[in-house]
Order: sequence, then C-alpha cells, then structure tokens
Amino acid sequence: MSRTPEVIDVWFDSGAMPFAQYHYPFENREAFKSTFPADFICEAIDQTRGWFYTMLTISTLLFNKSSYKNVLCLGLINDESGQKMSKSKGNVIKPWDILNRQGADALRWYFFTVVSPWNSKNFSVKTVDEVIRKFILTLWNVYSFFVIYANIDDFDPYRYELDVKDRIEIDRWIISELNNTIKKVTELMDDYNVTDSGRLIESFVDDLSNWYVRRSRRRFWKGENDREKISAYKTLYECLLTVAKLSAPYIPFISDDIYKNLSGSLGKGFESVHLEDYPVADLSLIDEELSYKMGVIRKIISLGRSVRSKMNIKTRQPLTKIKIYFDKDSRKNEAINHFEDIMLEELNVKELQITDNLSDFVLYKIKPNLKLLGPKYGAALPEIKNALDKEIPVQLALKVRNEKVINLIIDGKQIGLLPEEILVEIINLENIGIESDGEFTVGLPTTLTPELEEEGFCRELVHHIQNLRKEADFKIENTIKTAIGCQWDDWTMIEKYSDYIKHETLSLEIVQDFEDKMFIREINVNNKNVKVGIIVKGSIA
Repeated sequence: MSRTPEVIDVWFDSGAMPFAQYHYPFENREAFKSTFPADFICEAIDQTRGWFYTMLTISTLLFNKSSYKNVLCLGLINDESGQKMSKSKGNVIKPWDILNRQGADALRWYFFTVVSPWNSKNFSVKTVDEVIRKFILTLWNVYSFFVIYANIDDFDPYRYELDVKDRIEIDRWIISELNNTIKKVTELMDDYNVTDSGRLIESFVDDLSNWYVRRSRRRFWKGENDREKISAYKTLYECLLTVAKLSAPYIPFISDDIYKNLSGSLGKGFESVHLEDYPVADLSLIDEELSYKMGVIRKIISLGRSVRSKMNIKTRQPLTKIKIYFDKDSRKNEAINHFEDIMLEELNVKELQITDNLSDFVLYKIKPNLKLLGPKYGAALPEIKNALDKEIPVQLALKVRNEKVINLIIDGKQIGLLPEEILVEIINLENIGIESDGEFTVGLPTTLTPELEEEGFCRELVHHIQNLRKEADFKIENTIKTAIGCQWDDWTMIEKYSDYIKHETLSLEIVQDFEDKMFIREINVNNKNVKVGIIVKGSIA
C-alpha cells in the first residue's frame, strides 16, 4: 500500500460544492447557472479558514467571482459558564436530552432569540425552560383558549363577514399591531436579522395574551352571537392563524399543529402551514394613532401596577383615585381621556385626576452635590445652599429632570449649576404611592374607606371561588350553586354584592346551607375565615 502523491487539501471537496453537486461542467449546466452564486451560506466561525475560504478561492480561480453573495457566520456554543464544550471536561450537553425533554421548537426558538446567531452563546437549559414559559406556552394557551370557547359555541369564523373597520376598537388595535409586526418582521428577515424578528413575534404574542385576550375574555363568555362576540372570535382566529404562518420558519412543529387545527378542521387552507405563502402586511389596517393611544394608557397602567406592588396592595382591592402628572401634551391628554374607562378598570380605581402640579402627591428635597460643588465653589457652598433653600423645590426638580441649568445669584453674581450638581430626593406624601418613568408620574392614594374594603373582600372572594372551580375540575361552561358560611356581618356584605359574585363565578344562587356532594373548602379572605361549597347546577352552553 502506498500514499497517492496527488492528494489535494481535503477542504477542496467542500470548496467545490457549488459546481460539484451538479457534476458541472459535464452536465446540469442550466441548474448550476440558476443557483450560482448562492444568496447566502451559513456555518460557524470555525469555518472561516475552511469552507468559507476554499469556496471563495476556488470560485474566484474558476469563475472570477465569489460563489456566494452573503455569509451568515454563526458563533460557537459554550457551556453555561462560557467554557467551550468538551467531552474531556464533561460539560457537553447531548442534543437528544434537550429534544426529548423540551422539544425541537423550544431549542430552535432559544437559538434564534436568546442572542444574535453570529455571537457566541453560553448554552443554558434553564433559559430554554424560560423560552417555553415566556413564549411557547403563552402562544399555546391563547390557542387553547380560542379552541375551548370555539368548540363550546361551535363557532365557524368563515360563517360571518365582518370587515376590520366595522369591528370593536380593541380588535382593530390588535389587527393593527399584527400587521405592523408582519411589516417589521419581514424587513428584518430580509436583512437576515432572525433574532430581532423573533423577538417582535414574541412581543406580539405577549400583547395578544396579556392584553387583548385578557381584556376581551368576557366577550367570549356571552351567550348570544352578537357583533361584539363575532368580532372577538374572528379577530383572535385571524391573529392565531397569521402568527402560525409568521412563526413557521422558527417553530415549525407547533406552528403546523396550530395551523392544521384552525384551518384543516374547517376544510380551509393547505395540508401544512409550510405550503402557505408568508404573510404580507396590509398597511391600510395599521392605525398609528390608535397604537399611540393604547401605548400611552398601557404605560400608565404599568406604572399604577408598580405602585400597587410597591405598596403591597392587590389589584383586586379598589382604590379611590389615580393621579397623573405629565408635561402638557394635548396628544397624551387625548389618549388618557379616550381610554379612561380601561385605565380605571385595569387599576381598579374609582376616579381619574390629571394634575399640573407634582406637589399634589410628592415633595422634593433639594440639596447641593457637595462632591462636585465643593472643589468648584469652596467657601461659597453655604450661600449656594441658602439660595437653593429659597427656590421652589418642584421647579428645581423639574429643571434637573429636564437637564436645564439652575441659575442662582451669589454675592451679586450669577452662577449656573449643572443638573448633576443638584441632588433631588423625592418624598411621598403620607398615604400615597408614586411611580414615574420620566414621562408620566402616577400616584395612588392608599387610604381605604369601609366601602372600598367591602368591595375588596368580595372581589377576593370571587378569586377564591374561581380557584375552587379549577380545583374541583369543573368545566368552563358549568354553572354552579355556591354555599358560603361566614360571620353575619360578612354575609350582609356578600348579599350586598351578590349579583356581582354570581355573575363572575357563574353561580345561579348563593346560599348559606351546604348540600351533600358539594366541593367544600375552608379559605381565608382578607383575614376573614370563610367556608365555601360549590356544586354543578347546569351549563351556559
């Protein structure tokens, strides 16, 4: 046996791929010409001196041009601590362990969205679990919600014609967001930006679940198929079907399941989502003004929730009012007024108050920044402090926030203090919580009247009864009879809010006497001991 002397570098085989795969120039000339040069090639950074280089070199020698137009160069995958995976180190993760436990789609979405593909990744099993929780389960839960209610109502979205312009405002909003997402995702994908495009899809699914479906849930509960209910069904169906198409390149298996069930069960569409055209944005359905207004109100609601969280007050506990401060802006003011009802409902407050003065719910303590002003002004510091004390604190705070110079007269001369040379301490007024993002400042008075406490108790009771329904494994459409055992004062309170409690829990009646076969639990509602029993007494379907 002897070595063949004419052996060329083994990378020549890979470098010759563009023409060798067609056996060109001996045959398949047209097939070769139609695919040369390739739109892109994709491999990890370790191929820079191998495949990328030999393809370029050989093609240049033979055809005087590159065999590819673009290179998508992937980063390497390290272990969780950033070390290169190696069998000898024992830090290798077997792909099949992930595929069998968390699934191919979760792994794909992780690689697409956790970091740009061309950057190295520190692979984390926990982060794959986070992908499942934040995106995949959220999408699947929205899909399951639609399927459950559509099956209950035997709803066929193709049975009804309802133009988007004739739908409820929140439906027009989510359709606008959907088409805006399609537009941006397509632009990013055309630029080979799979990471940001995936994150946009994830953001839309979050809006679909945690805003649209949550705000629209009651419309699916309604018994009659009126315009409001039809609008909700058609809108959610169209969003889910489009998201399945939009996310098909990223999560091919889940997308196909959703698509086939939504379209195939109605005899519509293709055998697979992967035979569909990729979605194209309908620009006429993008409503920038509606998106702006909804964005404003959601910012304020988010700040209000932060206040409640900081003050440890549950959203189910009603509060008297919300105070909002922002720089005068007619567009923001219009947005707040337009969606006032939604804001009051989401934050569970009774009244809105827009204020021109931050001093209505906060106090400011202004002090000189000694570390910066000491070396600069030395002995003049006491006079600077006295001059600051004579100014109106709110006005100084606003100047600092807007990065404006604070002019003071010291010893008959004007000096200008920079924003960073002033320390602003925000002090909440008693019994009021505040939160600010620099654009909006939100205050919630936290004093509770007896009436607010009663309503908070009944809302909390509803929450517990809903949990009991789940624990008892009752169906969503089941109506129930509810028995409540409690102190007489608490029963009087429950009777006062009985219509609300019955409506929210699908209770046909609320009584004090317990029946055999009732599902019974002892619960604590706002530090009051209550015994609750529930039993199925029919169905809304």
